[in-house]
Amino acid sequence: MRLCDVDDMAIDGSMMVRWLKLMRARASHRATTPMSHSRVSLSIHPFSTNLSSTHRSMDHRLVSVNADMGEGFGIYRLGDDAALMQHITMANVACGFHASDPSIMRSTVLLAKQHGVHVGAHPSLPDLQGFGRREMRITPDELLAMVRYQVGALAGILLGEGVPLSHVKPHGSLYGMTARSSELADALALAVKPFGVPLMGLVSTEHERAAARHELDFIPEFFADLDYDQHGGLVISRTHEHRDPAQCAARVARVLETRSFPTLGGGELPLPQPLHSERALSICVHGDTPGAAEIAAAVRRAVDAFNMASR
Repeated sequence: MRLCDVDDMAIDGSMMVRWLKLMRARASHRATTPMSHSRVSLSIHPFSTNLSSTHRSMDHRLVSVNADMGEGFGIYRLGDDAALMQHITMANVACGFHASDPSIMRSTVLLAKQHGVHVGAHPSLPDLQGFGRREMRITPDELLAMVRYQVGALAGILLGEGVPLSHVKPHGSLYGMTARSSELADALALAVKPFGVPLMGLVSTEHERAAARHELDFIPEFFADLDYDQHGGLVISRTHEHRDPAQCAARVARVLETRSFPTLGGGELPLPQPLHSERALSICVHGDTPGAAEIAAAVRRAVDAFNMASR
């Protein structure tokens, strides 16, 4: 069908009348034709249904291992996602603002599907050059829009591949900003709420409190490859240094067994208990940490041993 101007329509008014009648007939037919149950279900719950056989529900009482992934851009790659994916249970996929692009997002989703790994969104501040690890002054409304935009992009790719959205975890400076600010954390929770999935974040911070205020499930997180200061605050660095896999695994095992964690300067603090969640801890390994796959493999062994002993 070609585009036409006003003169064309005036010359052949009868054709336009016939076209309008045809459109009305089609609309009437759609209105009276019952939709299949599967189509109704998909339109109402696009992010929690259409589960593939490789993505069965996870036992939330078990400690999990998560990693930030899909953080390349174009022909550039960051980390070894193929090696790392074999050792984790949850993947936080970059959504284009600090890293990734549509093709990398889709390939990461397909890789996760192949390994039966649950996929969550990893939204960020709009900072490709700084990898989302530079703070910005933004309003709650701006934050809500940018997070919902990014999660929606990944959700569309997931829907096309038959993989459910598992959770949302903010990235880098957005993670730290929303952990400290109740206003920004509320905007984050409101952005996530329509997707009907849990928020992953730091326990006893605004992450957990905002999730409770907005009735979101909450996944508490501990970092195997980052330091904590003497007050228990997470030290977010621009780039990550190499970590010894055995030391990371020993640290995680100690945290799980003693419910306490080491801090910079040689101190130790008790691990806060979630007040609004019954989910077990999730241990994070960053995909851009040198040797991330080896660290994740060692951490996974420690986590699996703890889960087996806890049953």
